Amino acid sequence: MPAAGHRSDGLHQHRAGNGPHLGRKDFLTVTPGIRFAEDAKGDQKRVTTPSMARKLGSTYIVVGRSITGAADPVAAYRRAMQEFTEGEYA
Repeated sequence: MPAAGHRSDGLHQHRAGNGPHLGRKDFLTVTPGIRFAEDAKGDQKRVTTPSMARKLGSTYIVVGRSITGAADPVAAYRRAMQEFTEGEYA
């Protein structure tokens, strides 16, 4: 992720104005490593939440284990979508 820096807490930190997009509105940003706040990092070195990814300017997110490892994957998917589009899960 060229437009992100690594923080010690494992979250990506967006630096507005930096990166290959240079403010282009047609540039898409895909953020992998999305986990819910309470999920373990596992083998991921850098993770972020759906809502934080949106705040950092992501267009799309890649959510894996938080959905596939959930007791109810459909509910987990809906939660990820809600967090990404509306903010933290209520």
